[in-house]
Amino acid sequence: MRWPNLSKTRALARRPLSLLGLWVCGLIAALTIPVLICNFGLIVHWLISRDNGSETNRLVFTLYRQIFGLDTATVISSGQQFIYLTATAAGLVLVEAISLVLHQRAVLALSQEVDAELKRQVYEQAAHIGPSDTFAQGATSAEVMLHQQTEIVRHSLVAWWRVIPYGMILLLGLLGVALAINFWLSTTAILLAIVIWSVYRNMIRPRVRQFAQTWDERAERHRMWLDECLSIVHLAQDDAEDFPGLNFSHELQEYQRASFRARLSQALRRPFLLSTILLAALFLLLIVGTAAEGRVSASTSMTLAAALICAYFPTASIFRLPQLLADGEVAAAKLLRFFQHGPAVLESADPADDTPLEQQITIHAVTLADAEGQGILSNLSLKIPAKHRIAIMSDDEIAPSALARLLLRHGDPAAGSISYDDCELRNAKLAQLRRHAVGVERRGRLFSASVSENITLGNQAISQAQIVEMTKHVGVHDFIQSLPDAYGTVIGISGRQIPAVQAFRITLARVLINKPSLLILEEPQTDFEEALLLDSQLTEIAKGRTLITLPASIVSLRKADAVIFLQQGNVAEQGTHGEILQRSELYRHIIYQRFNPFREDDMAAQDQ
Repeated sequence: MRWPNLSKTRALARRPLSLLGLWVCGLIAALTIPVLICNFGLIVHWLISRDNGSETNRLVFTLYRQIFGLDTATVISSGQQFIYLTATAAGLVLVEAISLVLHQRAVLALSQEVDAELKRQVYEQAAHIGPSDTFAQGATSAEVMLHQQTEIVRHSLVAWWRVIPYGMILLLGLLGVALAINFWLSTTAILLAIVIWSVYRNMIRPRVRQFAQTWDERAERHRMWLDECLSIVHLAQDDAEDFPGLNFSHELQEYQRASFRARLSQALRRPFLLSTILLAALFLLLIVGTAAEGRVSASTSMTLAAALICAYFPTASIFRLPQLLADGEVAAAKLLRFFQHGPAVLESADPADDTPLEQQITIHAVTLADAEGQGILSNLSLKIPAKHRIAIMSDDEIAPSALARLLLRHGDPAAGSISYDDCELRNAKLAQLRRHAVGVERRGRLFSASVSENITLGNQAISQAQIVEMTKHVGVHDFIQSLPDAYGTVIGISGRQIPAVQAFRITLARVLINKPSLLILEEPQTDFEEALLLDSQLTEIAKGRTLITLPASIVSLRKADAVIFLQQGNVAEQGTHGEILQRSELYRHIIYQRFNPFREDDMAAQDQ
């Protein structure tokens, strides 16, 4: 089977009425269009016969006598003939419209059923796996599966059900009508279309794309030079026209030339294809007017043309289908692999009763790699003293997040161990560990409910006074009071949208209600003044507990009791911010690069 994973997801569509409607309405809609085209040809034939004074088609109106139960002696007048033809066309249009609507409804119902089932399985699997993507860069794997991969599968299934059976039968019906009208002329037209499409697809389109890509690359190169000119323009003197690197006019001219040619090459594809098709149509008309003279009437030619033109649309859908199915196969494979994942962590058969952090965190020979096997942490060993404020920095942004997840036991290392005091995390009771060690991501975690409900999570034992006290502790009380209904204001996706730093503070208030002994924070991106305010609040929060931060500002690094600097997944430096700043050139470079320290006067001198 060419698309086995997609077929497994397609089997999730179990509505018998929708499946029946898909096939029955698809067949009716597909067969109605060829009949309608034949009826259109008869109307054209009647109009031409009337204008020429010739006799109309007897066979057709003999059939009408049988359909409407008319006596064979009944004479059908010219006006009645036209009424019968137009009435039949109107009836066919109505049948086509109704059957097509019902068919599309069945397609969407089946695809939505599969989509909903996949989303439900993603949700259940995410609950089964546990919070393995805390502090993930960007969307979590479950979010990617829930929104992106399921949507790709749905689009693929919609394309499949629109082609099978409707598109395939429609194409066969139209080609059958065309071949029945005139076999040799239809065959010539079909072969000509195949030749044109093959030449365009295999020769013209790749060359046009290559040509456009070449000029796009040149345009991008000149655009970068324009940016360079702009970045050094303030260094040039008014009379220094030949300043090194500052030839803006020339680069602008080259950029315009390259971008024009790239766009032109893209724009010429359709006119070229259209002109080729028109030339092919003229060629067919030449055949009709010469070789087929006297054997192909005007009405026959128009009916044949209508059938072949209409055949383009199902043909295009059929040609697009393999790529859509290939995309759906990849997405379905990712979903099925996701569904097979076991829990990120398993609880020991004999877990320890309690795991509060009182003395230190011990990390011994921890190794971790990503899904592609790339190393993140390499034989990492260190000790983190309890009830201190620690900042974790690294030469990459993945290692601190990965270490934070391991410290919360949202995943286990490939090798090595992590312990709170004398209790290894693998032996800890997960429910108690989750109460003692919590993490807060920079974007916060809010749901559609009131501010109070976001903080209490439905715990009725928490009083409003406790909520207010905690929001004041994290510095979000005044902001909440400014909301329309204060603590009763609904926030989250379906409620009022609030700034990211305030969402972070509300989430922080939620986790602090339970008084964790270890708090790991991924600091939100803020301006300098907000960072100072947040840091003063974190200083109060850190009292009496272990606070580990993934810093987003230079302020947090300065206030930390110690900074752990990781390089290539291992400890490169450990000490205060000022000490590491003196010892490590790489650390100084990373601080300069990430935190833009030139905003402050002589940062290095201050820290030393």
